Amino acid sequence: MLAALAAAALGCAPEAKPAASEPVEPGIKVNLPPSPKLDEPPAQDKYADGTWTVEGLVRNRAKTIDTDVRLKGYVLSVARCPPERPLCDPPAHAVLVDDVARPRRRLVVLADGDEALAGLASGQGVTLEGRYVRLDPQGRFVRMDGLLMLAQPTPPTK
Repeated sequence: MLAALAAAALGCAPEAKPAASEPVEPGIKVNLPPSPKLDEPPAQDKYADGTWTVEGLVRNRAKTIDTDVRLKGYVLSVARCPPERPLCDPPAHAVLVDDVARPRRRLVVLADGDEALAGLASGQGVTLEGRYVRLDPQGRFVRMDGLLMLAQPTPPTK
């Protein structure tokens, strides 16, 4: 029995493998292009006219939170309340980004009522003014990246 165990142990010896540094087929040369740069350049904080980008506003939120801001971006999506339910959950809002094809940072835009968001459509470039906050006044949205509460439109004078 001892001989059988010894024979079984010797029969299970691992096969010798060639070292990883040894070429399998000598004479083959690999010609690869240089590695591409995968790092994205940082987005600008503001445009030349001083208007914030979405990325810049969110990245500088420690300085810009609870201030009035002017922002340029593109509408990624718009959520509206159905006409039969003027108050809905979640409330009417839009999401702004700097690049619709490759959105990085997203900023939720709120307004009192659907009227202020009525003219917004997906893919549209917009410049908006409002207050940059973390919590909307009704407590419906809380976002650490912040929210843009659109300024109340001034009623027309007669």
